[in-house]
Amino acid sequence: MLNESKNNDVMLKAAALAERWSTSTGRLANMRCAGTGPAFMKIGESVRYRLCDVEDYERANTVAPIA
Repeated sequence: MLNESKNNDVMLKAAALAERWSTSTGRLANMRCAGTGPAFMKIGESVRYRLCDVEDYERANTVAPIA
């Protein structure tokens, strides 16, 4: 529970998320525009992602191998 609380406070810049996912910030921008990526916050011209939202998105989009 404590970890979840800590993750709520951690904010990622688009560049950090792009590095985490080995993609580009342009791809993240396209995902934001299409409404297909994780939840994000827009503060002025800055975009931030809460780590807990990113982790939720990753879990929701994990595909289990077919055995």
